[in-house]
Order: sequence, then structure tokens, then C-alpha cells
Amino acid sequence: MSELKRITIFVLHHDDSADFDWVHAWLEKWEGQVIITDYSCGGWEHLWNLEASQEALNEVPSGFLCSSAWSAPEIFEKSSFWQKLKRLFTK
Repeated sequence: MSELKRITIFVLHHDDSADFDWVHAWLEKWEGQVIITDYSCGGWEHLWNLEASQEALNEVPSGFLCSSAWSAPEIFEKSSFWQKLKRLFTK
């Protein structure tokens, strides 16, 4: 497998499940080539932190991508807000 990239995918499935179904089908298509490092669900909200090849990631709709400490640590580490949160939750 080529070099793995990190992304965070976020979809809602309140009114319909089309976005969630798309991600599920994409994960099945790339099974064995995508590493899910974390998944969380808040009912209607689904969030995956994962690693995959650029080829696989090129298929993900840009509207499903979101910034996170997982996918863009260089951004979050520079944020004073993130630093405050980190201090609060690591005591």
C-alpha cells in the first residue's frame, strides 16, 4: 500500500441515511486498505478518523471532510483554544 494519509470524515444522518450509506459502501470497497483508528456516533452524527491511500481518499466528497486534531494536528497544536482544552482534559 502507498503512503497513508489521515482524514476525518463527518456525516449526519438525521433526515436520510444517504451520506452514511455512501461512507459505509466506500469503507466496504476499500476494506483492508483503510484503517479506521476511531469511530464515534452521537445518534445522528458519525465521525471516523482514518488512514488510507491518496487513491482511496480522492473518492471522498469534500463535504464529508472536517478538520480535527487527528487529521490536522499542525493546525490544532497552534490554536490557543485547543491548548486550553488540552490542559483541561489532561489534568
